Amino acid sequence: MAGYEGILGKAKLLLTANIHDLLDRALNANKPAVFDEQINQLQGSLEKITVCLGESIGRERTLTREIAESKEDLAKIDGEIDRLLEVEEKERQRSTRPSRARQLSVELFVVAATVANPCEPVGDGSKLCFGEAAGV
Repeated sequence: MAGYEGILGKAKLLLTANIHDLLDRALNANKPAVFDEQINQLQGSLEKITVCLGESIGRERTLTREIAESKEDLAKIDGEIDRLLEVEEKERQRSTRPSRARQLSVELFVVAATVANPCEPVGDGSKLCFGEAAGV
């Protein structure tokens, strides 16, 4: 089997070499026509490259615009996040530290309750008295 493949391989090589030689002689005989065809092929390739270049420039501009839009959107979102964090921080501060107005209103309520009713009943039946009623 190895000899058979060797013979076919050699025949193929011989045919290919002869065909190449024949084509080379034909091309050399018609050099001006060959050059014209090669120039036509190169011009066609140049046109394809020009079209691809235009498409690539268009894609680049589109991507540049989309990147700029994404950066703007990111800046807006970042600003909104910062604003929400500030609001959350203010709310947290309000909930952990009562405002001065709230403290004053609690004190005023205690004073008003003391003035209105200086003695409060306690669960065991006795009374808890504030201020003068307590003898202070």
